[in-house]
Amino acid sequence: MKLRIDKSRRETIEYKEDDLVWVDSSNISFGHLVKKLAFKRVRSFPVIKNMGSSAYELQISKIWKNLYLNINESKLKPYHRPTFTQQQETLLTVIIPN
Repeated sequence: MKLRIDKSRRETIEYKEDDLVWVDSSNISFGHLVKKLAFKRVRSFPVIKNMGSSAYELQISKIWKNLYLNINESKLKPYHRPTFTQQQETLLTVIIPN
């Protein structure tokens, strides 16, 4: 039983202050009619501090009403700079419904 559970377990990633991370958007609604057309990741946010064994406080602007400042590490992915010019991050302006 333990071997089967350990197969899907992954190593934790320790983020430091000012590291950029992507936030997974699986629990955030953007008002899209079809969920599969929604964004996979919201955007990159800097880490302010570690809040515990698996939670981090992020610097999130007040525009993002649906996001909490403290996010579990399972919803965070490390940010990697784009290598090609087509991959450059565009500023995402999202209208979040009330």
